[in-house]
Amino acid sequence: MIKLKLSDGDSQPTVIDLDGPSGNAWSLLATADTTLTNSGMPFEERQSILREMKCDDYEHLVATFDSYFGTLFTLETNQEELIL
Repeated sequence: MIKLKLSDGDSQPTVIDLDGPSGNAWSLLATADTTLTNSGMPFEERQSILREMKCDDYEHLVATFDSYFGTLFTLETNQEELIL
């Protein structure tokens, strides 16, 4: 789920602030890779998801991350173009 950020500093461990350092593309890819690795997913399947995330622009990466990990992480931002 991607939602509009309501206030600064009110984040929970499962919230990723797309406007901060944890919301950059490399950090999202690392979070995805770590989550998939910890789930026991085979290497090739993990790589397939990461390739899908990287195949287009940042908005696509965020939307793909949300589609795979939206039940584990809440993405928040002030960037309205990222809110689905």
